[in-house]
Amino acid sequence: MKSILALIEEKQKVYAQSPLFEFMKDQSIHPLKRLAFVPCSAPFILGFTDLCKYAFYQESTSSKIQLILNQHAYEDANHWKWFLEDMESLGFNCQLEMNDALFFYGMMKLKLHD
Repeated sequence: MKSILALIEEKQKVYAQSPLFEFMKDQSIHPLKRLAFVPCSAPFILGFTDLCKYAFYQESTSSKIQLILNQHAYEDANHWKWFLEDMESLGFNCQLEMNDALFFYGMMKLKLHD
């Protein structure tokens, strides 16, 4: 277990030095410019609920790992709503007038898959 934790820590250090995180830490760039990619992440974030419901979650299982995965998948399946709130807080909704479209996208996906 210690070797796994050491590997995770090592990889986190490498990941923290990636160009994206270096860009995000650059205080000389206006915060909204650093976060300009956020609306582009909408398809992944809104689609993540499908992964949670249809790929990760398995209703009948005796596996302890699967039970833990089910718990996290259940919790994460509705995080897309927070994304819409974040879009509003960042001012991207009125700038791009996107939240209605993203909410509709999310609701339509729910209707199609429920």
